[in-house]
Amino acid sequence: LRDVYKRQEVVCVSVISSSGSTMSSWDVLGPKSQIDISKLPDGLYLLRLTEKSGKSEAIRFIKQQ
Repeated sequence: LRDVYKRQEVVCVSVISSSGSTMSSWDVLGPKSQIDISKLPDGLYLLRLTEKSGKSEAIRFIKQQ
């Protein structure tokens, strides 16, 4: 998240399942913000990053043990 934050003013991060459900959402409090995905089941997810301007970007990731 830190590398992405350096490029843009991210204010909110959401994890979305492959079925489209929002699993978790967090407000970003600074460049050292961390998210905990340890409780998510294994699978394919989207990490939606929303900027202060309202623009959002999605990054795919796979969570596996």
